[in-house]
Amino acid sequence: MAEVAKEDPAFGRKANLVCRRWHIISHAVPSLWSHISICSGSSFHTAELYLERARVGPLTVYLRNLTLHEARIDKYFFNTAVALVKPHRKRITGLTIRTYTVNTLAHALGELVGKRGTSAPLRTLDISLCVPCPAAPLRGLLRYTMPAQLQSIRFDRALLANVGPPCALRSLHISRPEQWANNFQTLREFAATYPALRSLRIDNWDQQLPPVPHTGVRELAFPEVEELRLWKCRADNVHLLLAHLRTPRLNNVDIAFSSVPYQPNADGFQDLHGLALVQLAEIGNLASPHGDDRHARGIQTLTFANLQSSLAELLHVLKACKYLRSLSFTRCNLTNDPVNWLANPTPKGPWLAQYLESLKIDECGAVEGFAFRQFAFNRWTGAENKWCVRLKELEIRGCSRVTQKDVAFCRQRVEVVTFSQ
Repeated sequence: MAEVAKEDPAFGRKANLVCRRWHIISHAVPSLWSHISICSGSSFHTAELYLERARVGPLTVYLRNLTLHEARIDKYFFNTAVALVKPHRKRITGLTIRTYTVNTLAHALGELVGKRGTSAPLRTLDISLCVPCPAAPLRGLLRYTMPAQLQSIRFDRALLANVGPPCALRSLHISRPEQWANNFQTLREFAATYPALRSLRIDNWDQQLPPVPHTGVRELAFPEVEELRLWKCRADNVHLLLAHLRTPRLNNVDIAFSSVPYQPNADGFQDLHGLALVQLAEIGNLASPHGDDRHARGIQTLTFANLQSSLAELLHVLKACKYLRSLSFTRCNLTNDPVNWLANPTPKGPWLAQYLESLKIDECGAVEGFAFRQFAFNRWTGAENKWCVRLKELEIRGCSRVTQKDVAFCRQRVEVVTFSQ
C-alpha cells in the first residue's frame, strides 16, 4: 500500500472506502496519509484528517488556492493553510507552494521554511508565482538559512536572492526567470552556493540576457553537474550560458530552442543555434573521457528540439561526444546527412558515436527511408565485426518519407524499432 500511495496521493482515501478490513488497514499505515493537499476552502477538513492519520511520519505538502485569485482571498487562504500545517513543519520533507502574490509567498516560506531555531527535514522545495512578477519584485524571500538537508529546488517566476550558505543541493530547476534583475549574476551566485549540484534545468527563458563579455575563461563552474536541460530557451541565452559554463562531469544534455536561429548584428546575421553547438562541442571536449568511471566519459545523452543549424557544427558536437549512447532530435531541420554520418566509419578514424545504442528522430520530415535502412544495416554489420556497439533502439515518429517497408527492413537488424506517422 505504501508504494502505491507514492504514485497516487489519494490512494489512502480510496482504500478507506473499499471495505471494513481495508478501512482498518489503511488507518494503520501512516504513509497512506502523508500527502497533504490544500487547494480550496473545502480541503481544510480533509487536510486535518490526513495530518491526524499520518501521525509522526514524514509529510509532503502542496498548497495552492484554486478558487478566487484576488489578492485578498489569496492572503486569507494561505494564512489559514499555513496556520494548519505550521505545527507539523518539522515533519515536512516536500513542500510545494503556488501563489498569486509575492507577499503571500514570502509569508508561507518564512513560516514553513525559514524559522530560526528549528531543524526542518525538508528535501524538496517547489515555489511558484502563478502570475507575472511586479516590476520591482521583493528580493530575498528567504531571510533565514535554508535547511541543510535540502536536495531539490524549483523556482517558477520567483527569485530567492538570499540563498544562504553552501548546502548539499542536488537538483536546481529554474522556470520563467523573466523578472530577474541580473540572470547571469544570479547563476554565478548559485554556482558558488551549490557546489554539489548534479542537475541544472532552466526552462521558458524568454527574456534576453544583457551581453556578457567572454574572456575565454569559463567562470560559471558547476564541477559536479551531470545533467543540463535548457528547455524552450532563447538561442542567444543558450549560447551565452554555454560559453561561460564549465562542467567537467556533464553526461546528459537536453536543449530545446524557442527562438529563431538568426539574429542581426554589425556584420549582417549570426547563426545563434550554430554558435550554441560550437560551445557545446567545446564543453564535450572539456568533459572528454579520462578513465573508466562512467562520469568521466563525457556527454553520453544528447537531445535536441527545434534545432536549425548547419551540419558542420552538429558534426563537431558528435565528434566531441566520443562515448555518446543516446541521441534524439525533435522538430529539427534535419536532413539525411547526420544519419549517414552515424552509419559509416569516418575516413581517418573509428565510427562516429561508435557506442550509440539509441537513436530517436521525431517530426524531422526531410529524413528519408533509405537513410534509416543504410543506418540500421551498417550499424548491424559494424557490431558483428566489433567496429561499434550494437544499436538497441530506433524510434521514428512523424517522418513522412519513411515507409512501412523501411521500418520492416530496420526491424530485422535492430532489437526495438518504434514507428508512427
